[in-house]
Amino acid sequence: MRLGREAISDELDELTAAKEENENKLDHLNLICPDSQKSIDRGLSHALQCTIVVRGKVFAGTEIRIGNSHMVLERTLSNIQFQLQTL
Repeated sequence: MRLGREAISDELDELTAAKEENENKLDHLNLICPDSQKSIDRGLSHALQCTIVVRGKVFAGTEIRIGNSHMVLERTLSNIQFQLQTL
């Protein structure tokens, strides 16, 4: 911005390329499919379909996360499935 809005800067080009690369990497971590990001309710419907299946033990104090929801287990559980539910 110091050089003007239309100024050419190698540093700015590198930062822009790094930003785009980071956005592409973060797209893989998102639970919402890229096609459904425009729709408000598709994220919830997708998260409701996600499950965590445990074969073995999950110890008390473990934090379970699905989407933006999380809980901390109060007791040790075994052979269990976790999923979101609507209230």
